[in-house]
Amino acid sequence: MILSADVSLTKQGEEGNETKRGAELLHGNDHEYNDMNSDMEVKCNQGEIFVTNTLIEKADSVVDSHTVSHLKHIDNISSAEEAPQEIISAASDLQSYSLQEYKFENSSQITRAWREFNKKEDICMKGCKWSPDGTCILTNSDDNVLRVFDLPPELHCQESWQEGRILPELKPALQVAEGGLIYDYCWYPLMSSWNPLSCCLVSTSKDSPIHLWDAFTGELRCTYRAYNAVDEVEAAHSLAFSPSGEKLYCGFKNSIRIFNTNNPGRQCETRNLKQSSFSSQRQTGIISCICVNPAMPDIYVVGSYTKSIGVYSEPNGSVLCLLLGHSGGITHLQFSPDGTKLLSGGRKDSEVICWDIRNPGTVLFSVQRDVATNQRMYFDITPDSRYLVSGNTNGCVSVWDMLQISRATAEETVLSSCTSFTAHSDCVNGISIHQQYPILATASGQRHMRHSESESDSSMDSSYQETCLKLWWVGNIASES
Repeated sequence: MILSADVSLTKQGEEGNETKRGAELLHGNDHEYNDMNSDMEVKCNQGEIFVTNTLIEKADSVVDSHTVSHLKHIDNISSAEEAPQEIISAASDLQSYSLQEYKFENSSQITRAWREFNKKEDICMKGCKWSPDGTCILTNSDDNVLRVFDLPPELHCQESWQEGRILPELKPALQVAEGGLIYDYCWYPLMSSWNPLSCCLVSTSKDSPIHLWDAFTGELRCTYRAYNAVDEVEAAHSLAFSPSGEKLYCGFKNSIRIFNTNNPGRQCETRNLKQSSFSSQRQTGIISCICVNPAMPDIYVVGSYTKSIGVYSEPNGSVLCLLLGHSGGITHLQFSPDGTKLLSGGRKDSEVICWDIRNPGTVLFSVQRDVATNQRMYFDITPDSRYLVSGNTNGCVSVWDMLQISRATAEETVLSSCTSFTAHSDCVNGISIHQQYPILATASGQRHMRHSESESDSSMDSSYQETCLKLWWVGNIASES
């Protein structure tokens, strides 16, 4: 399934050309309104777009006529009919160049993006995610801007990396500004740069609906809107696509809502997690993260700030079990690529727990990491389901070999890290492993509170130790000649 959308946002062909629009630029409908100033400035300069948006409301019967005229499946379109032969050949090479031998002990920095996040003093990164096709990486920061960085061409189809070789600093190819604090974001799972229609991502932010953005132009394709009991737009706290991309799962307080990706607007299915015949199966609180099993798409898990993890099944969202064991609110969930393991982590919780999906409630192992912050601390799993990688508050990256559990005899084992290295001088909150090449992306930054020297001891200032994105080679290293 591939998304397609017709948009009427006007592109400006000349560099530096700026157009002032009002609320109609974002949603193209006289029945809608938002609180943005009619003189709000929207810049479209050579691949960059900044669109600031706020609360939007709309009548049930009105369809977004300008931002999207239709959204449809194009499963039957052959890539061979659309792409030149050399692109098809390159795509075939990419697919055959999939699983790599990882050598995290030989980690070597490739490049970084530092200046982009230090233009202002109050910017802190909040994670990074490789695109499904591996051609670019998406970052989030507390200046409410999503940035897309392209994979340097020097890294394509590399079997090894020369020790000490550093590439020029990364610069964003695209920037998209949200109107408030960004709660969550994710790529469309079938995204492929060979088909621009599939290049899109979703984000949710404070007091705003869910936005579907074009990853090439930064244009707003459409919105998915949830409403509360008084018919006000309610922001989702978490997002996740189904592996096929047909469904968009969105987390709210005590409930999740499921949108059909092809049907933007307010129509959705609401599943109240508090409504269960048994109190032991009721899940409450803000739904902070959602993950769908890649091998069994009918199973999805939901994490809550009340420290619970719910396992549910389609088609009607019946609860299979409720997993408890964390000391902090759940902030990140991830299935292993083979779908047999579920890993979970919480805020100010040093433990990452691995659950056996084949035997619900069984803990295969746990690992310890340094988490001394309430922010979301990501971890990731290599495509071969072997290594678990996580950042730490102290700036280190830790790696665990999950095959060790097969040699363990205890029912519940605390695995020791097989290697670790210092990646940043500050908290490593973002971890993302490339799906085709042995490349690791790390994002750092957190807000530090310190006493002001010029004022009383009770006053505090916010400062940032290090805020940057780094790419690491974690495969074979070629020595300098």
